[in-house]
Amino acid sequence: MPVGCFIAAGLLVIATAAQAADTHVSPDRKCRATVAAANRTHESRVTIRCGSDRPFQQTYQSSDGEHGWIVSHIAWTTDSRFLVYSLYSSGGHSPMYSPIWFYDRTTRKLCSIDGQLGLLTSFDEFKLKAPSIVTVRGTRKPDEDFAGQPDEDFTVDLIRETRCATHP
Repeated sequence: MPVGCFIAAGLLVIATAAQAADTHVSPDRKCRATVAAANRTHESRVTIRCGSDRPFQQTYQSSDGEHGWIVSHIAWTTDSRFLVYSLYSSGGHSPMYSPIWFYDRTTRKLCSIDGQLGLLTSFDEFKLKAPSIVTVRGTRKPDEDFAGQPDEDFTVDLIRETRCATHP
């Protein structure tokens, strides 16, 4: 239920009332990924628990509530090895950029798909294909301004991808 709205970067943003944490169970039922609002602007905190392993946590909260990120789309691959999720800006910054991350439960690393492929991902949706293939939509990052370049689909097999642009 909306509780307010405002204009940011020419876009209508609708603020909603706080919601309970959203939990996503891996297909093998051994892991749980929980997405919770980290602050009043719903910037996200992602917590991944697999059995008795120490939980992995990543927070996308900013100090002012306007420069963080909110989880938009999240899913486990069918083999339960990877958790893939996309983000969108919590404020007026980077409205045309939706970073996409994946967590590898065997290495316990959080990696950037767009960073690996040298992309500027422009859509928060992604497609998964068994066992670990992800397709995203975006533009290759050129050395100069990327404005006006057409978006394309890019596919990566997370198992075969050896590079990992990690989260700072």
